[in-house]
Parts: sequence; C-alpha cells; structure tokens
Amino acid sequence: MKPTTQQGVTLIELLVVITLVALLAGVGYPGLRAFGERNAHRVAVSQLQSALAVARHAAITRRTPVFLCPQAADENACGKDWSQALLVVAHATRPLEPANILRVLPRSDARITYNRGWRRVRFSSLGHSSGHNGTFTICADSTAPARGTALILSQLGRTTLENTACPGP
Repeated sequence: MKPTTQQGVTLIELLVVITLVALLAGVGYPGLRAFGERNAHRVAVSQLQSALAVARHAAITRRTPVFLCPQAADENACGKDWSQALLVVAHATRPLEPANILRVLPRSDARITYNRGWRRVRFSSLGHSSGHNGTFTICADSTAPARGTALILSQLGRTTLENTACPGP
C-alpha cells in the first residue's frame, strides 16, 4: 500500500494564520492611515502652490489681471471654501463667463482657510498679488488637531511655507 499524503490544512494551522493576519492588520492600520493623511496634506499644499503659480504665470504672460478663486456650487461663480476646486479666471465678471475660465484645478482633500477671508486672489499683469500678504492654512482633514502648513502669499506673488498648528474641526 502507498502511504497517504495530507491534502489541505488543519483547523489549528488555519487559526494560526488568521490570528497572524489580524495581528498584523491591527498594528499596521494606524500607521497606514497616518501615512495617508500626511500624503493628502502634502498633495493639498502642492496643489495650492501650483494653482497660485499658474494664476500668477497666466497674469504675466497675458499681461492682464488674473484671479484665483474657489469654485462655488453652481460652477460659474467664485465661492468661499478654498478646499473646493480652484478656478483661474481672466477678466472676472459676475457671473463668470466660461470663456474667461482659463483652468479648473481639482478639489483638495484637506481643509484650507485663507486669513483674509477674500473670495479670490488677484494677480496683476506684473505678477503681484492684490492687497497685503495673505496666509492660507492647510490642515489634514482629520478629527484631531494636528500640525499643518501655512502658505504665505507675498505682495510680489511669491509663496513661502511654514509649519503651523491646526485648529480642531
């Protein structure tokens, strides 16, 4: 007679594997979640910096004022929430003419606030931003207060990054 070989796994082996998988998932999930939030934060900072640079560049190359503003719900107006999609607009009119919208930049996964409370940032034909220095605060969209980034827009249209504390949700 031929010896029989075991086919399949025993119940004990299966329980050991399930226990190990659960243990690894329990240890790894919080780190993975924190990594995702840090990555979303970095992407939001980069997107806002890019949007400001695109608007400034468009103003200089077109030799006309260009505005950057958050998109409102009706899509043809500037809103108040800087976390929404951003519009780069030449010759701002109300309501916005679709032909004047130069670019639509995607919505951010972070909370973005602007300390000036303005609905838009205007760049002159020289690339200077309107008014005074303004600060955008970018915070990860989490429930706990955390470290964030302050993006400072100078009157010359240049940006600087600093670490800052984020208020709670």
